[in-house]
Amino acid sequence: MVRIKIKCKKCGFTTDVEVQPASGACMKPDKKAKGLKVSWSKDDLDKIMDSARGASLDELSKIGINITKNEFIEADERQKLRKFLRNNLRICKELRRKEGEKAKLGTDPWQYGDPVGEMNFPASEVASLGIEDLRYLPGVTLKKDTFVTTKGADIEKVRGVKFIVFLDVSGSMFDGGTHSKIKKAITLCKETYEMCKKLHFEYYLALFTDSGTRIPQDDIPKFFEDQSNYRMGGGTSLTMGMNTFTMQEYKDANVMFISDMELGDISESIQKIKEISQVTNSYRIILVKPGNYPVNDKELKEIKSWFPNEKVDVLECNTKGELQGVSGKP
Repeated sequence: MVRIKIKCKKCGFTTDVEVQPASGACMKPDKKAKGLKVSWSKDDLDKIMDSARGASLDELSKIGINITKNEFIEADERQKLRKFLRNNLRICKELRRKEGEKAKLGTDPWQYGDPVGEMNFPASEVASLGIEDLRYLPGVTLKKDTFVTTKGADIEKVRGVKFIVFLDVSGSMFDGGTHSKIKKAITLCKETYEMCKKLHFEYYLALFTDSGTRIPQDDIPKFFEDQSNYRMGGGTSLTMGMNTFTMQEYKDANVMFISDMELGDISESIQKIKEISQVTNSYRIILVKPGNYPVNDKELKEIKSWFPNEKVDVLECNTKGELQGVSGKP
C-alpha cells in the first residue's frame, strides 16, 4: 500500500489517497496502470462530494474517481446530512449583560467605611472556620461582595453548538419484523454523531418508546455497535424521551428527532414542544419511512404544525434509497 497525493486539473481539489498497485503495475502518472486500485476513505469521499456538489456517479467517473454505486449513495447521504445539520443552527450563548449592569465577581474583606449592604455573612462564616472569636472581624474574616460593571456594548460569550437527539426505538420502527427502519435510523444517528464530533458540536442522545432512556455520554459510541442492553419495541411516547432533559439543558439547544413520527401521545408531545420552545426554537426531524414510501404533503404539513411557527426542518428518507432532500426552511 502506497500513499500518494492527487490533484484534479479542473477544480484544483487535492487529497492524499492510498493505492494498492498490482504486481508489475506501472506507477508513472503519464502511463496507464491497469493494476492500480485507488482506495477512497470516507473522509476523502466527503471532501470530494463537498467540492463537486451535484456531481453524478458518471461525472465523477469521467474525472477518474471510480467508486461503487453504494459508496456514492452513502457519500451523497452524508453530504445531505452535513447540510441538514448546519442549516439554521442555534448557537449557545452566555447570559447577556447590558452596559452599566453590575455582575457579582467574588468577595473581598469588608473594611470600615464600606457599605453595610455589601456584607456577605455566609462567606464570613466560611472565612472564620466556625471559630466564634474570629467571626466578623473587619478587614480579616468579615467579607463583602465585589462586583464588576459591564463596559461597552452588550456582551455575549459564544459557547458553541449543542445537539439533543431523540431516537425512536418503538415497535413501529421495526417495520413488521424486517428491522429496516430501525437499522436505517441507527445508521443515520451514528453518522450524525460522527459529524457533530468533526464539527465540534456537543451531542446528547436519548431513546424513546413508551418510556425514555438517556444514553450516558461515554456509552454513546458503544450503543451504535450493540443495542442489546437497551429496551426497544412497545408504544411511542416522544414526551417520555423529552422528559429526560431539563429546561436548562434545552437552553439554546438544537433538537433533533430521528423517527417515523407515528406517535401515540401527539397532544402531550405538542405541549412539551411548546414548553421547551421557551428556551430553544431550532428543530430537525429525520423522517424514516419504509421501502420507497413517499411522504405526502398533507402528512408533512401536519407534522410541521406541531411546532411553533413551523420552526422545523425535515429530512425525508426511506430504507431502500438515499435521503430525499431537505424540506422546510431553505
